[in-house]
Amino acid sequence: DVESFIGEEKALKSVNGTDAVWGEAVRGYEIHMGRTEGADTDRPWLLIGDGKVSEGARSADGRSMGAYVHGVFAADGFRQRFLSAIRQGDYAVAAFDHRVDETLDRLADHLETHLDVDALLAAAR
Repeated sequence: DVESFIGEEKALKSVNGTDAVWGEAVRGYEIHMGRTEGADTDRPWLLIGDGKVSEGARSADGRSMGAYVHGVFAADGFRQRFLSAIRQGDYAVAAFDHRVDETLDRLADHLETHLDVDALLAAAR
């Protein structure tokens, strides 16, 4: 139960805080032009900074939530708690940074196998 209004000023800032459901640390950035109001904002999804600034909203049944903060799922603890609440599975315990490094390593191996990397490096020089 929320309504969003487009504004004239653009907000762009880094934020740190905790999620209001499990108390896990979150970090990310806000990028938006406007504000959101309504009954569900009385149940914030995130608490920014020292917890005095409420961000986002949660529905009365807890099944819908949203905020202007992007990137919160990069926080391993928060992502694990969130995913565990909706399902069990391997990705619920996956470390974000490790998975990114693992994926980039697999991509590099694939490119090295299928491209002439030495020729590309020589051409780049």
